[in-house]
Amino acid sequence: MRRTLLSCLAVSLVSLFAGWYPEYTKRTRAEAESSAASLKLREAGQSLGLSQLKNRAGMLWDQVERNDYGATGEMASRLFTDLRAFTNELPPGDLRQRLERSLGSRDAIIASIAKADPSAKGLIRDLFTTFPEH
Repeated sequence: MRRTLLSCLAVSLVSLFAGWYPEYTKRTRAEAESSAASLKLREAGQSLGLSQLKNRAGMLWDQVERNDYGATGEMASRLFTDLRAFTNELPPGDLRQRLERSLGSRDAIIASIAKADPSAKGLIRDLFTTFPEH
């Protein structure tokens, strides 16, 4: 009787392990794939956001090159507000430092646009070139 009980217990444990282990490995693999996909999605979102900001800086530069200072003040203000929000979400690193330095030109750019100062062209060009190529 005791031998039968031990045999049943051993078979039960082997069956339990045989059913648990494949599910465990599937779950572990799925978690790793999900983590990798989340990272790629985050990187793609970051790249898209950076490209959109660069495009807006290019549009701002274009407007100033045309000496159209009318709407550029509001455009510049929104660009810097969104650039600040984007930069705050970045992890510490070279890109974040680079964009934080470009935020330092905010007041000079907005003031030169408000005065319709031709120096705004160079300041905005410098801002545009701080964005990395993708």
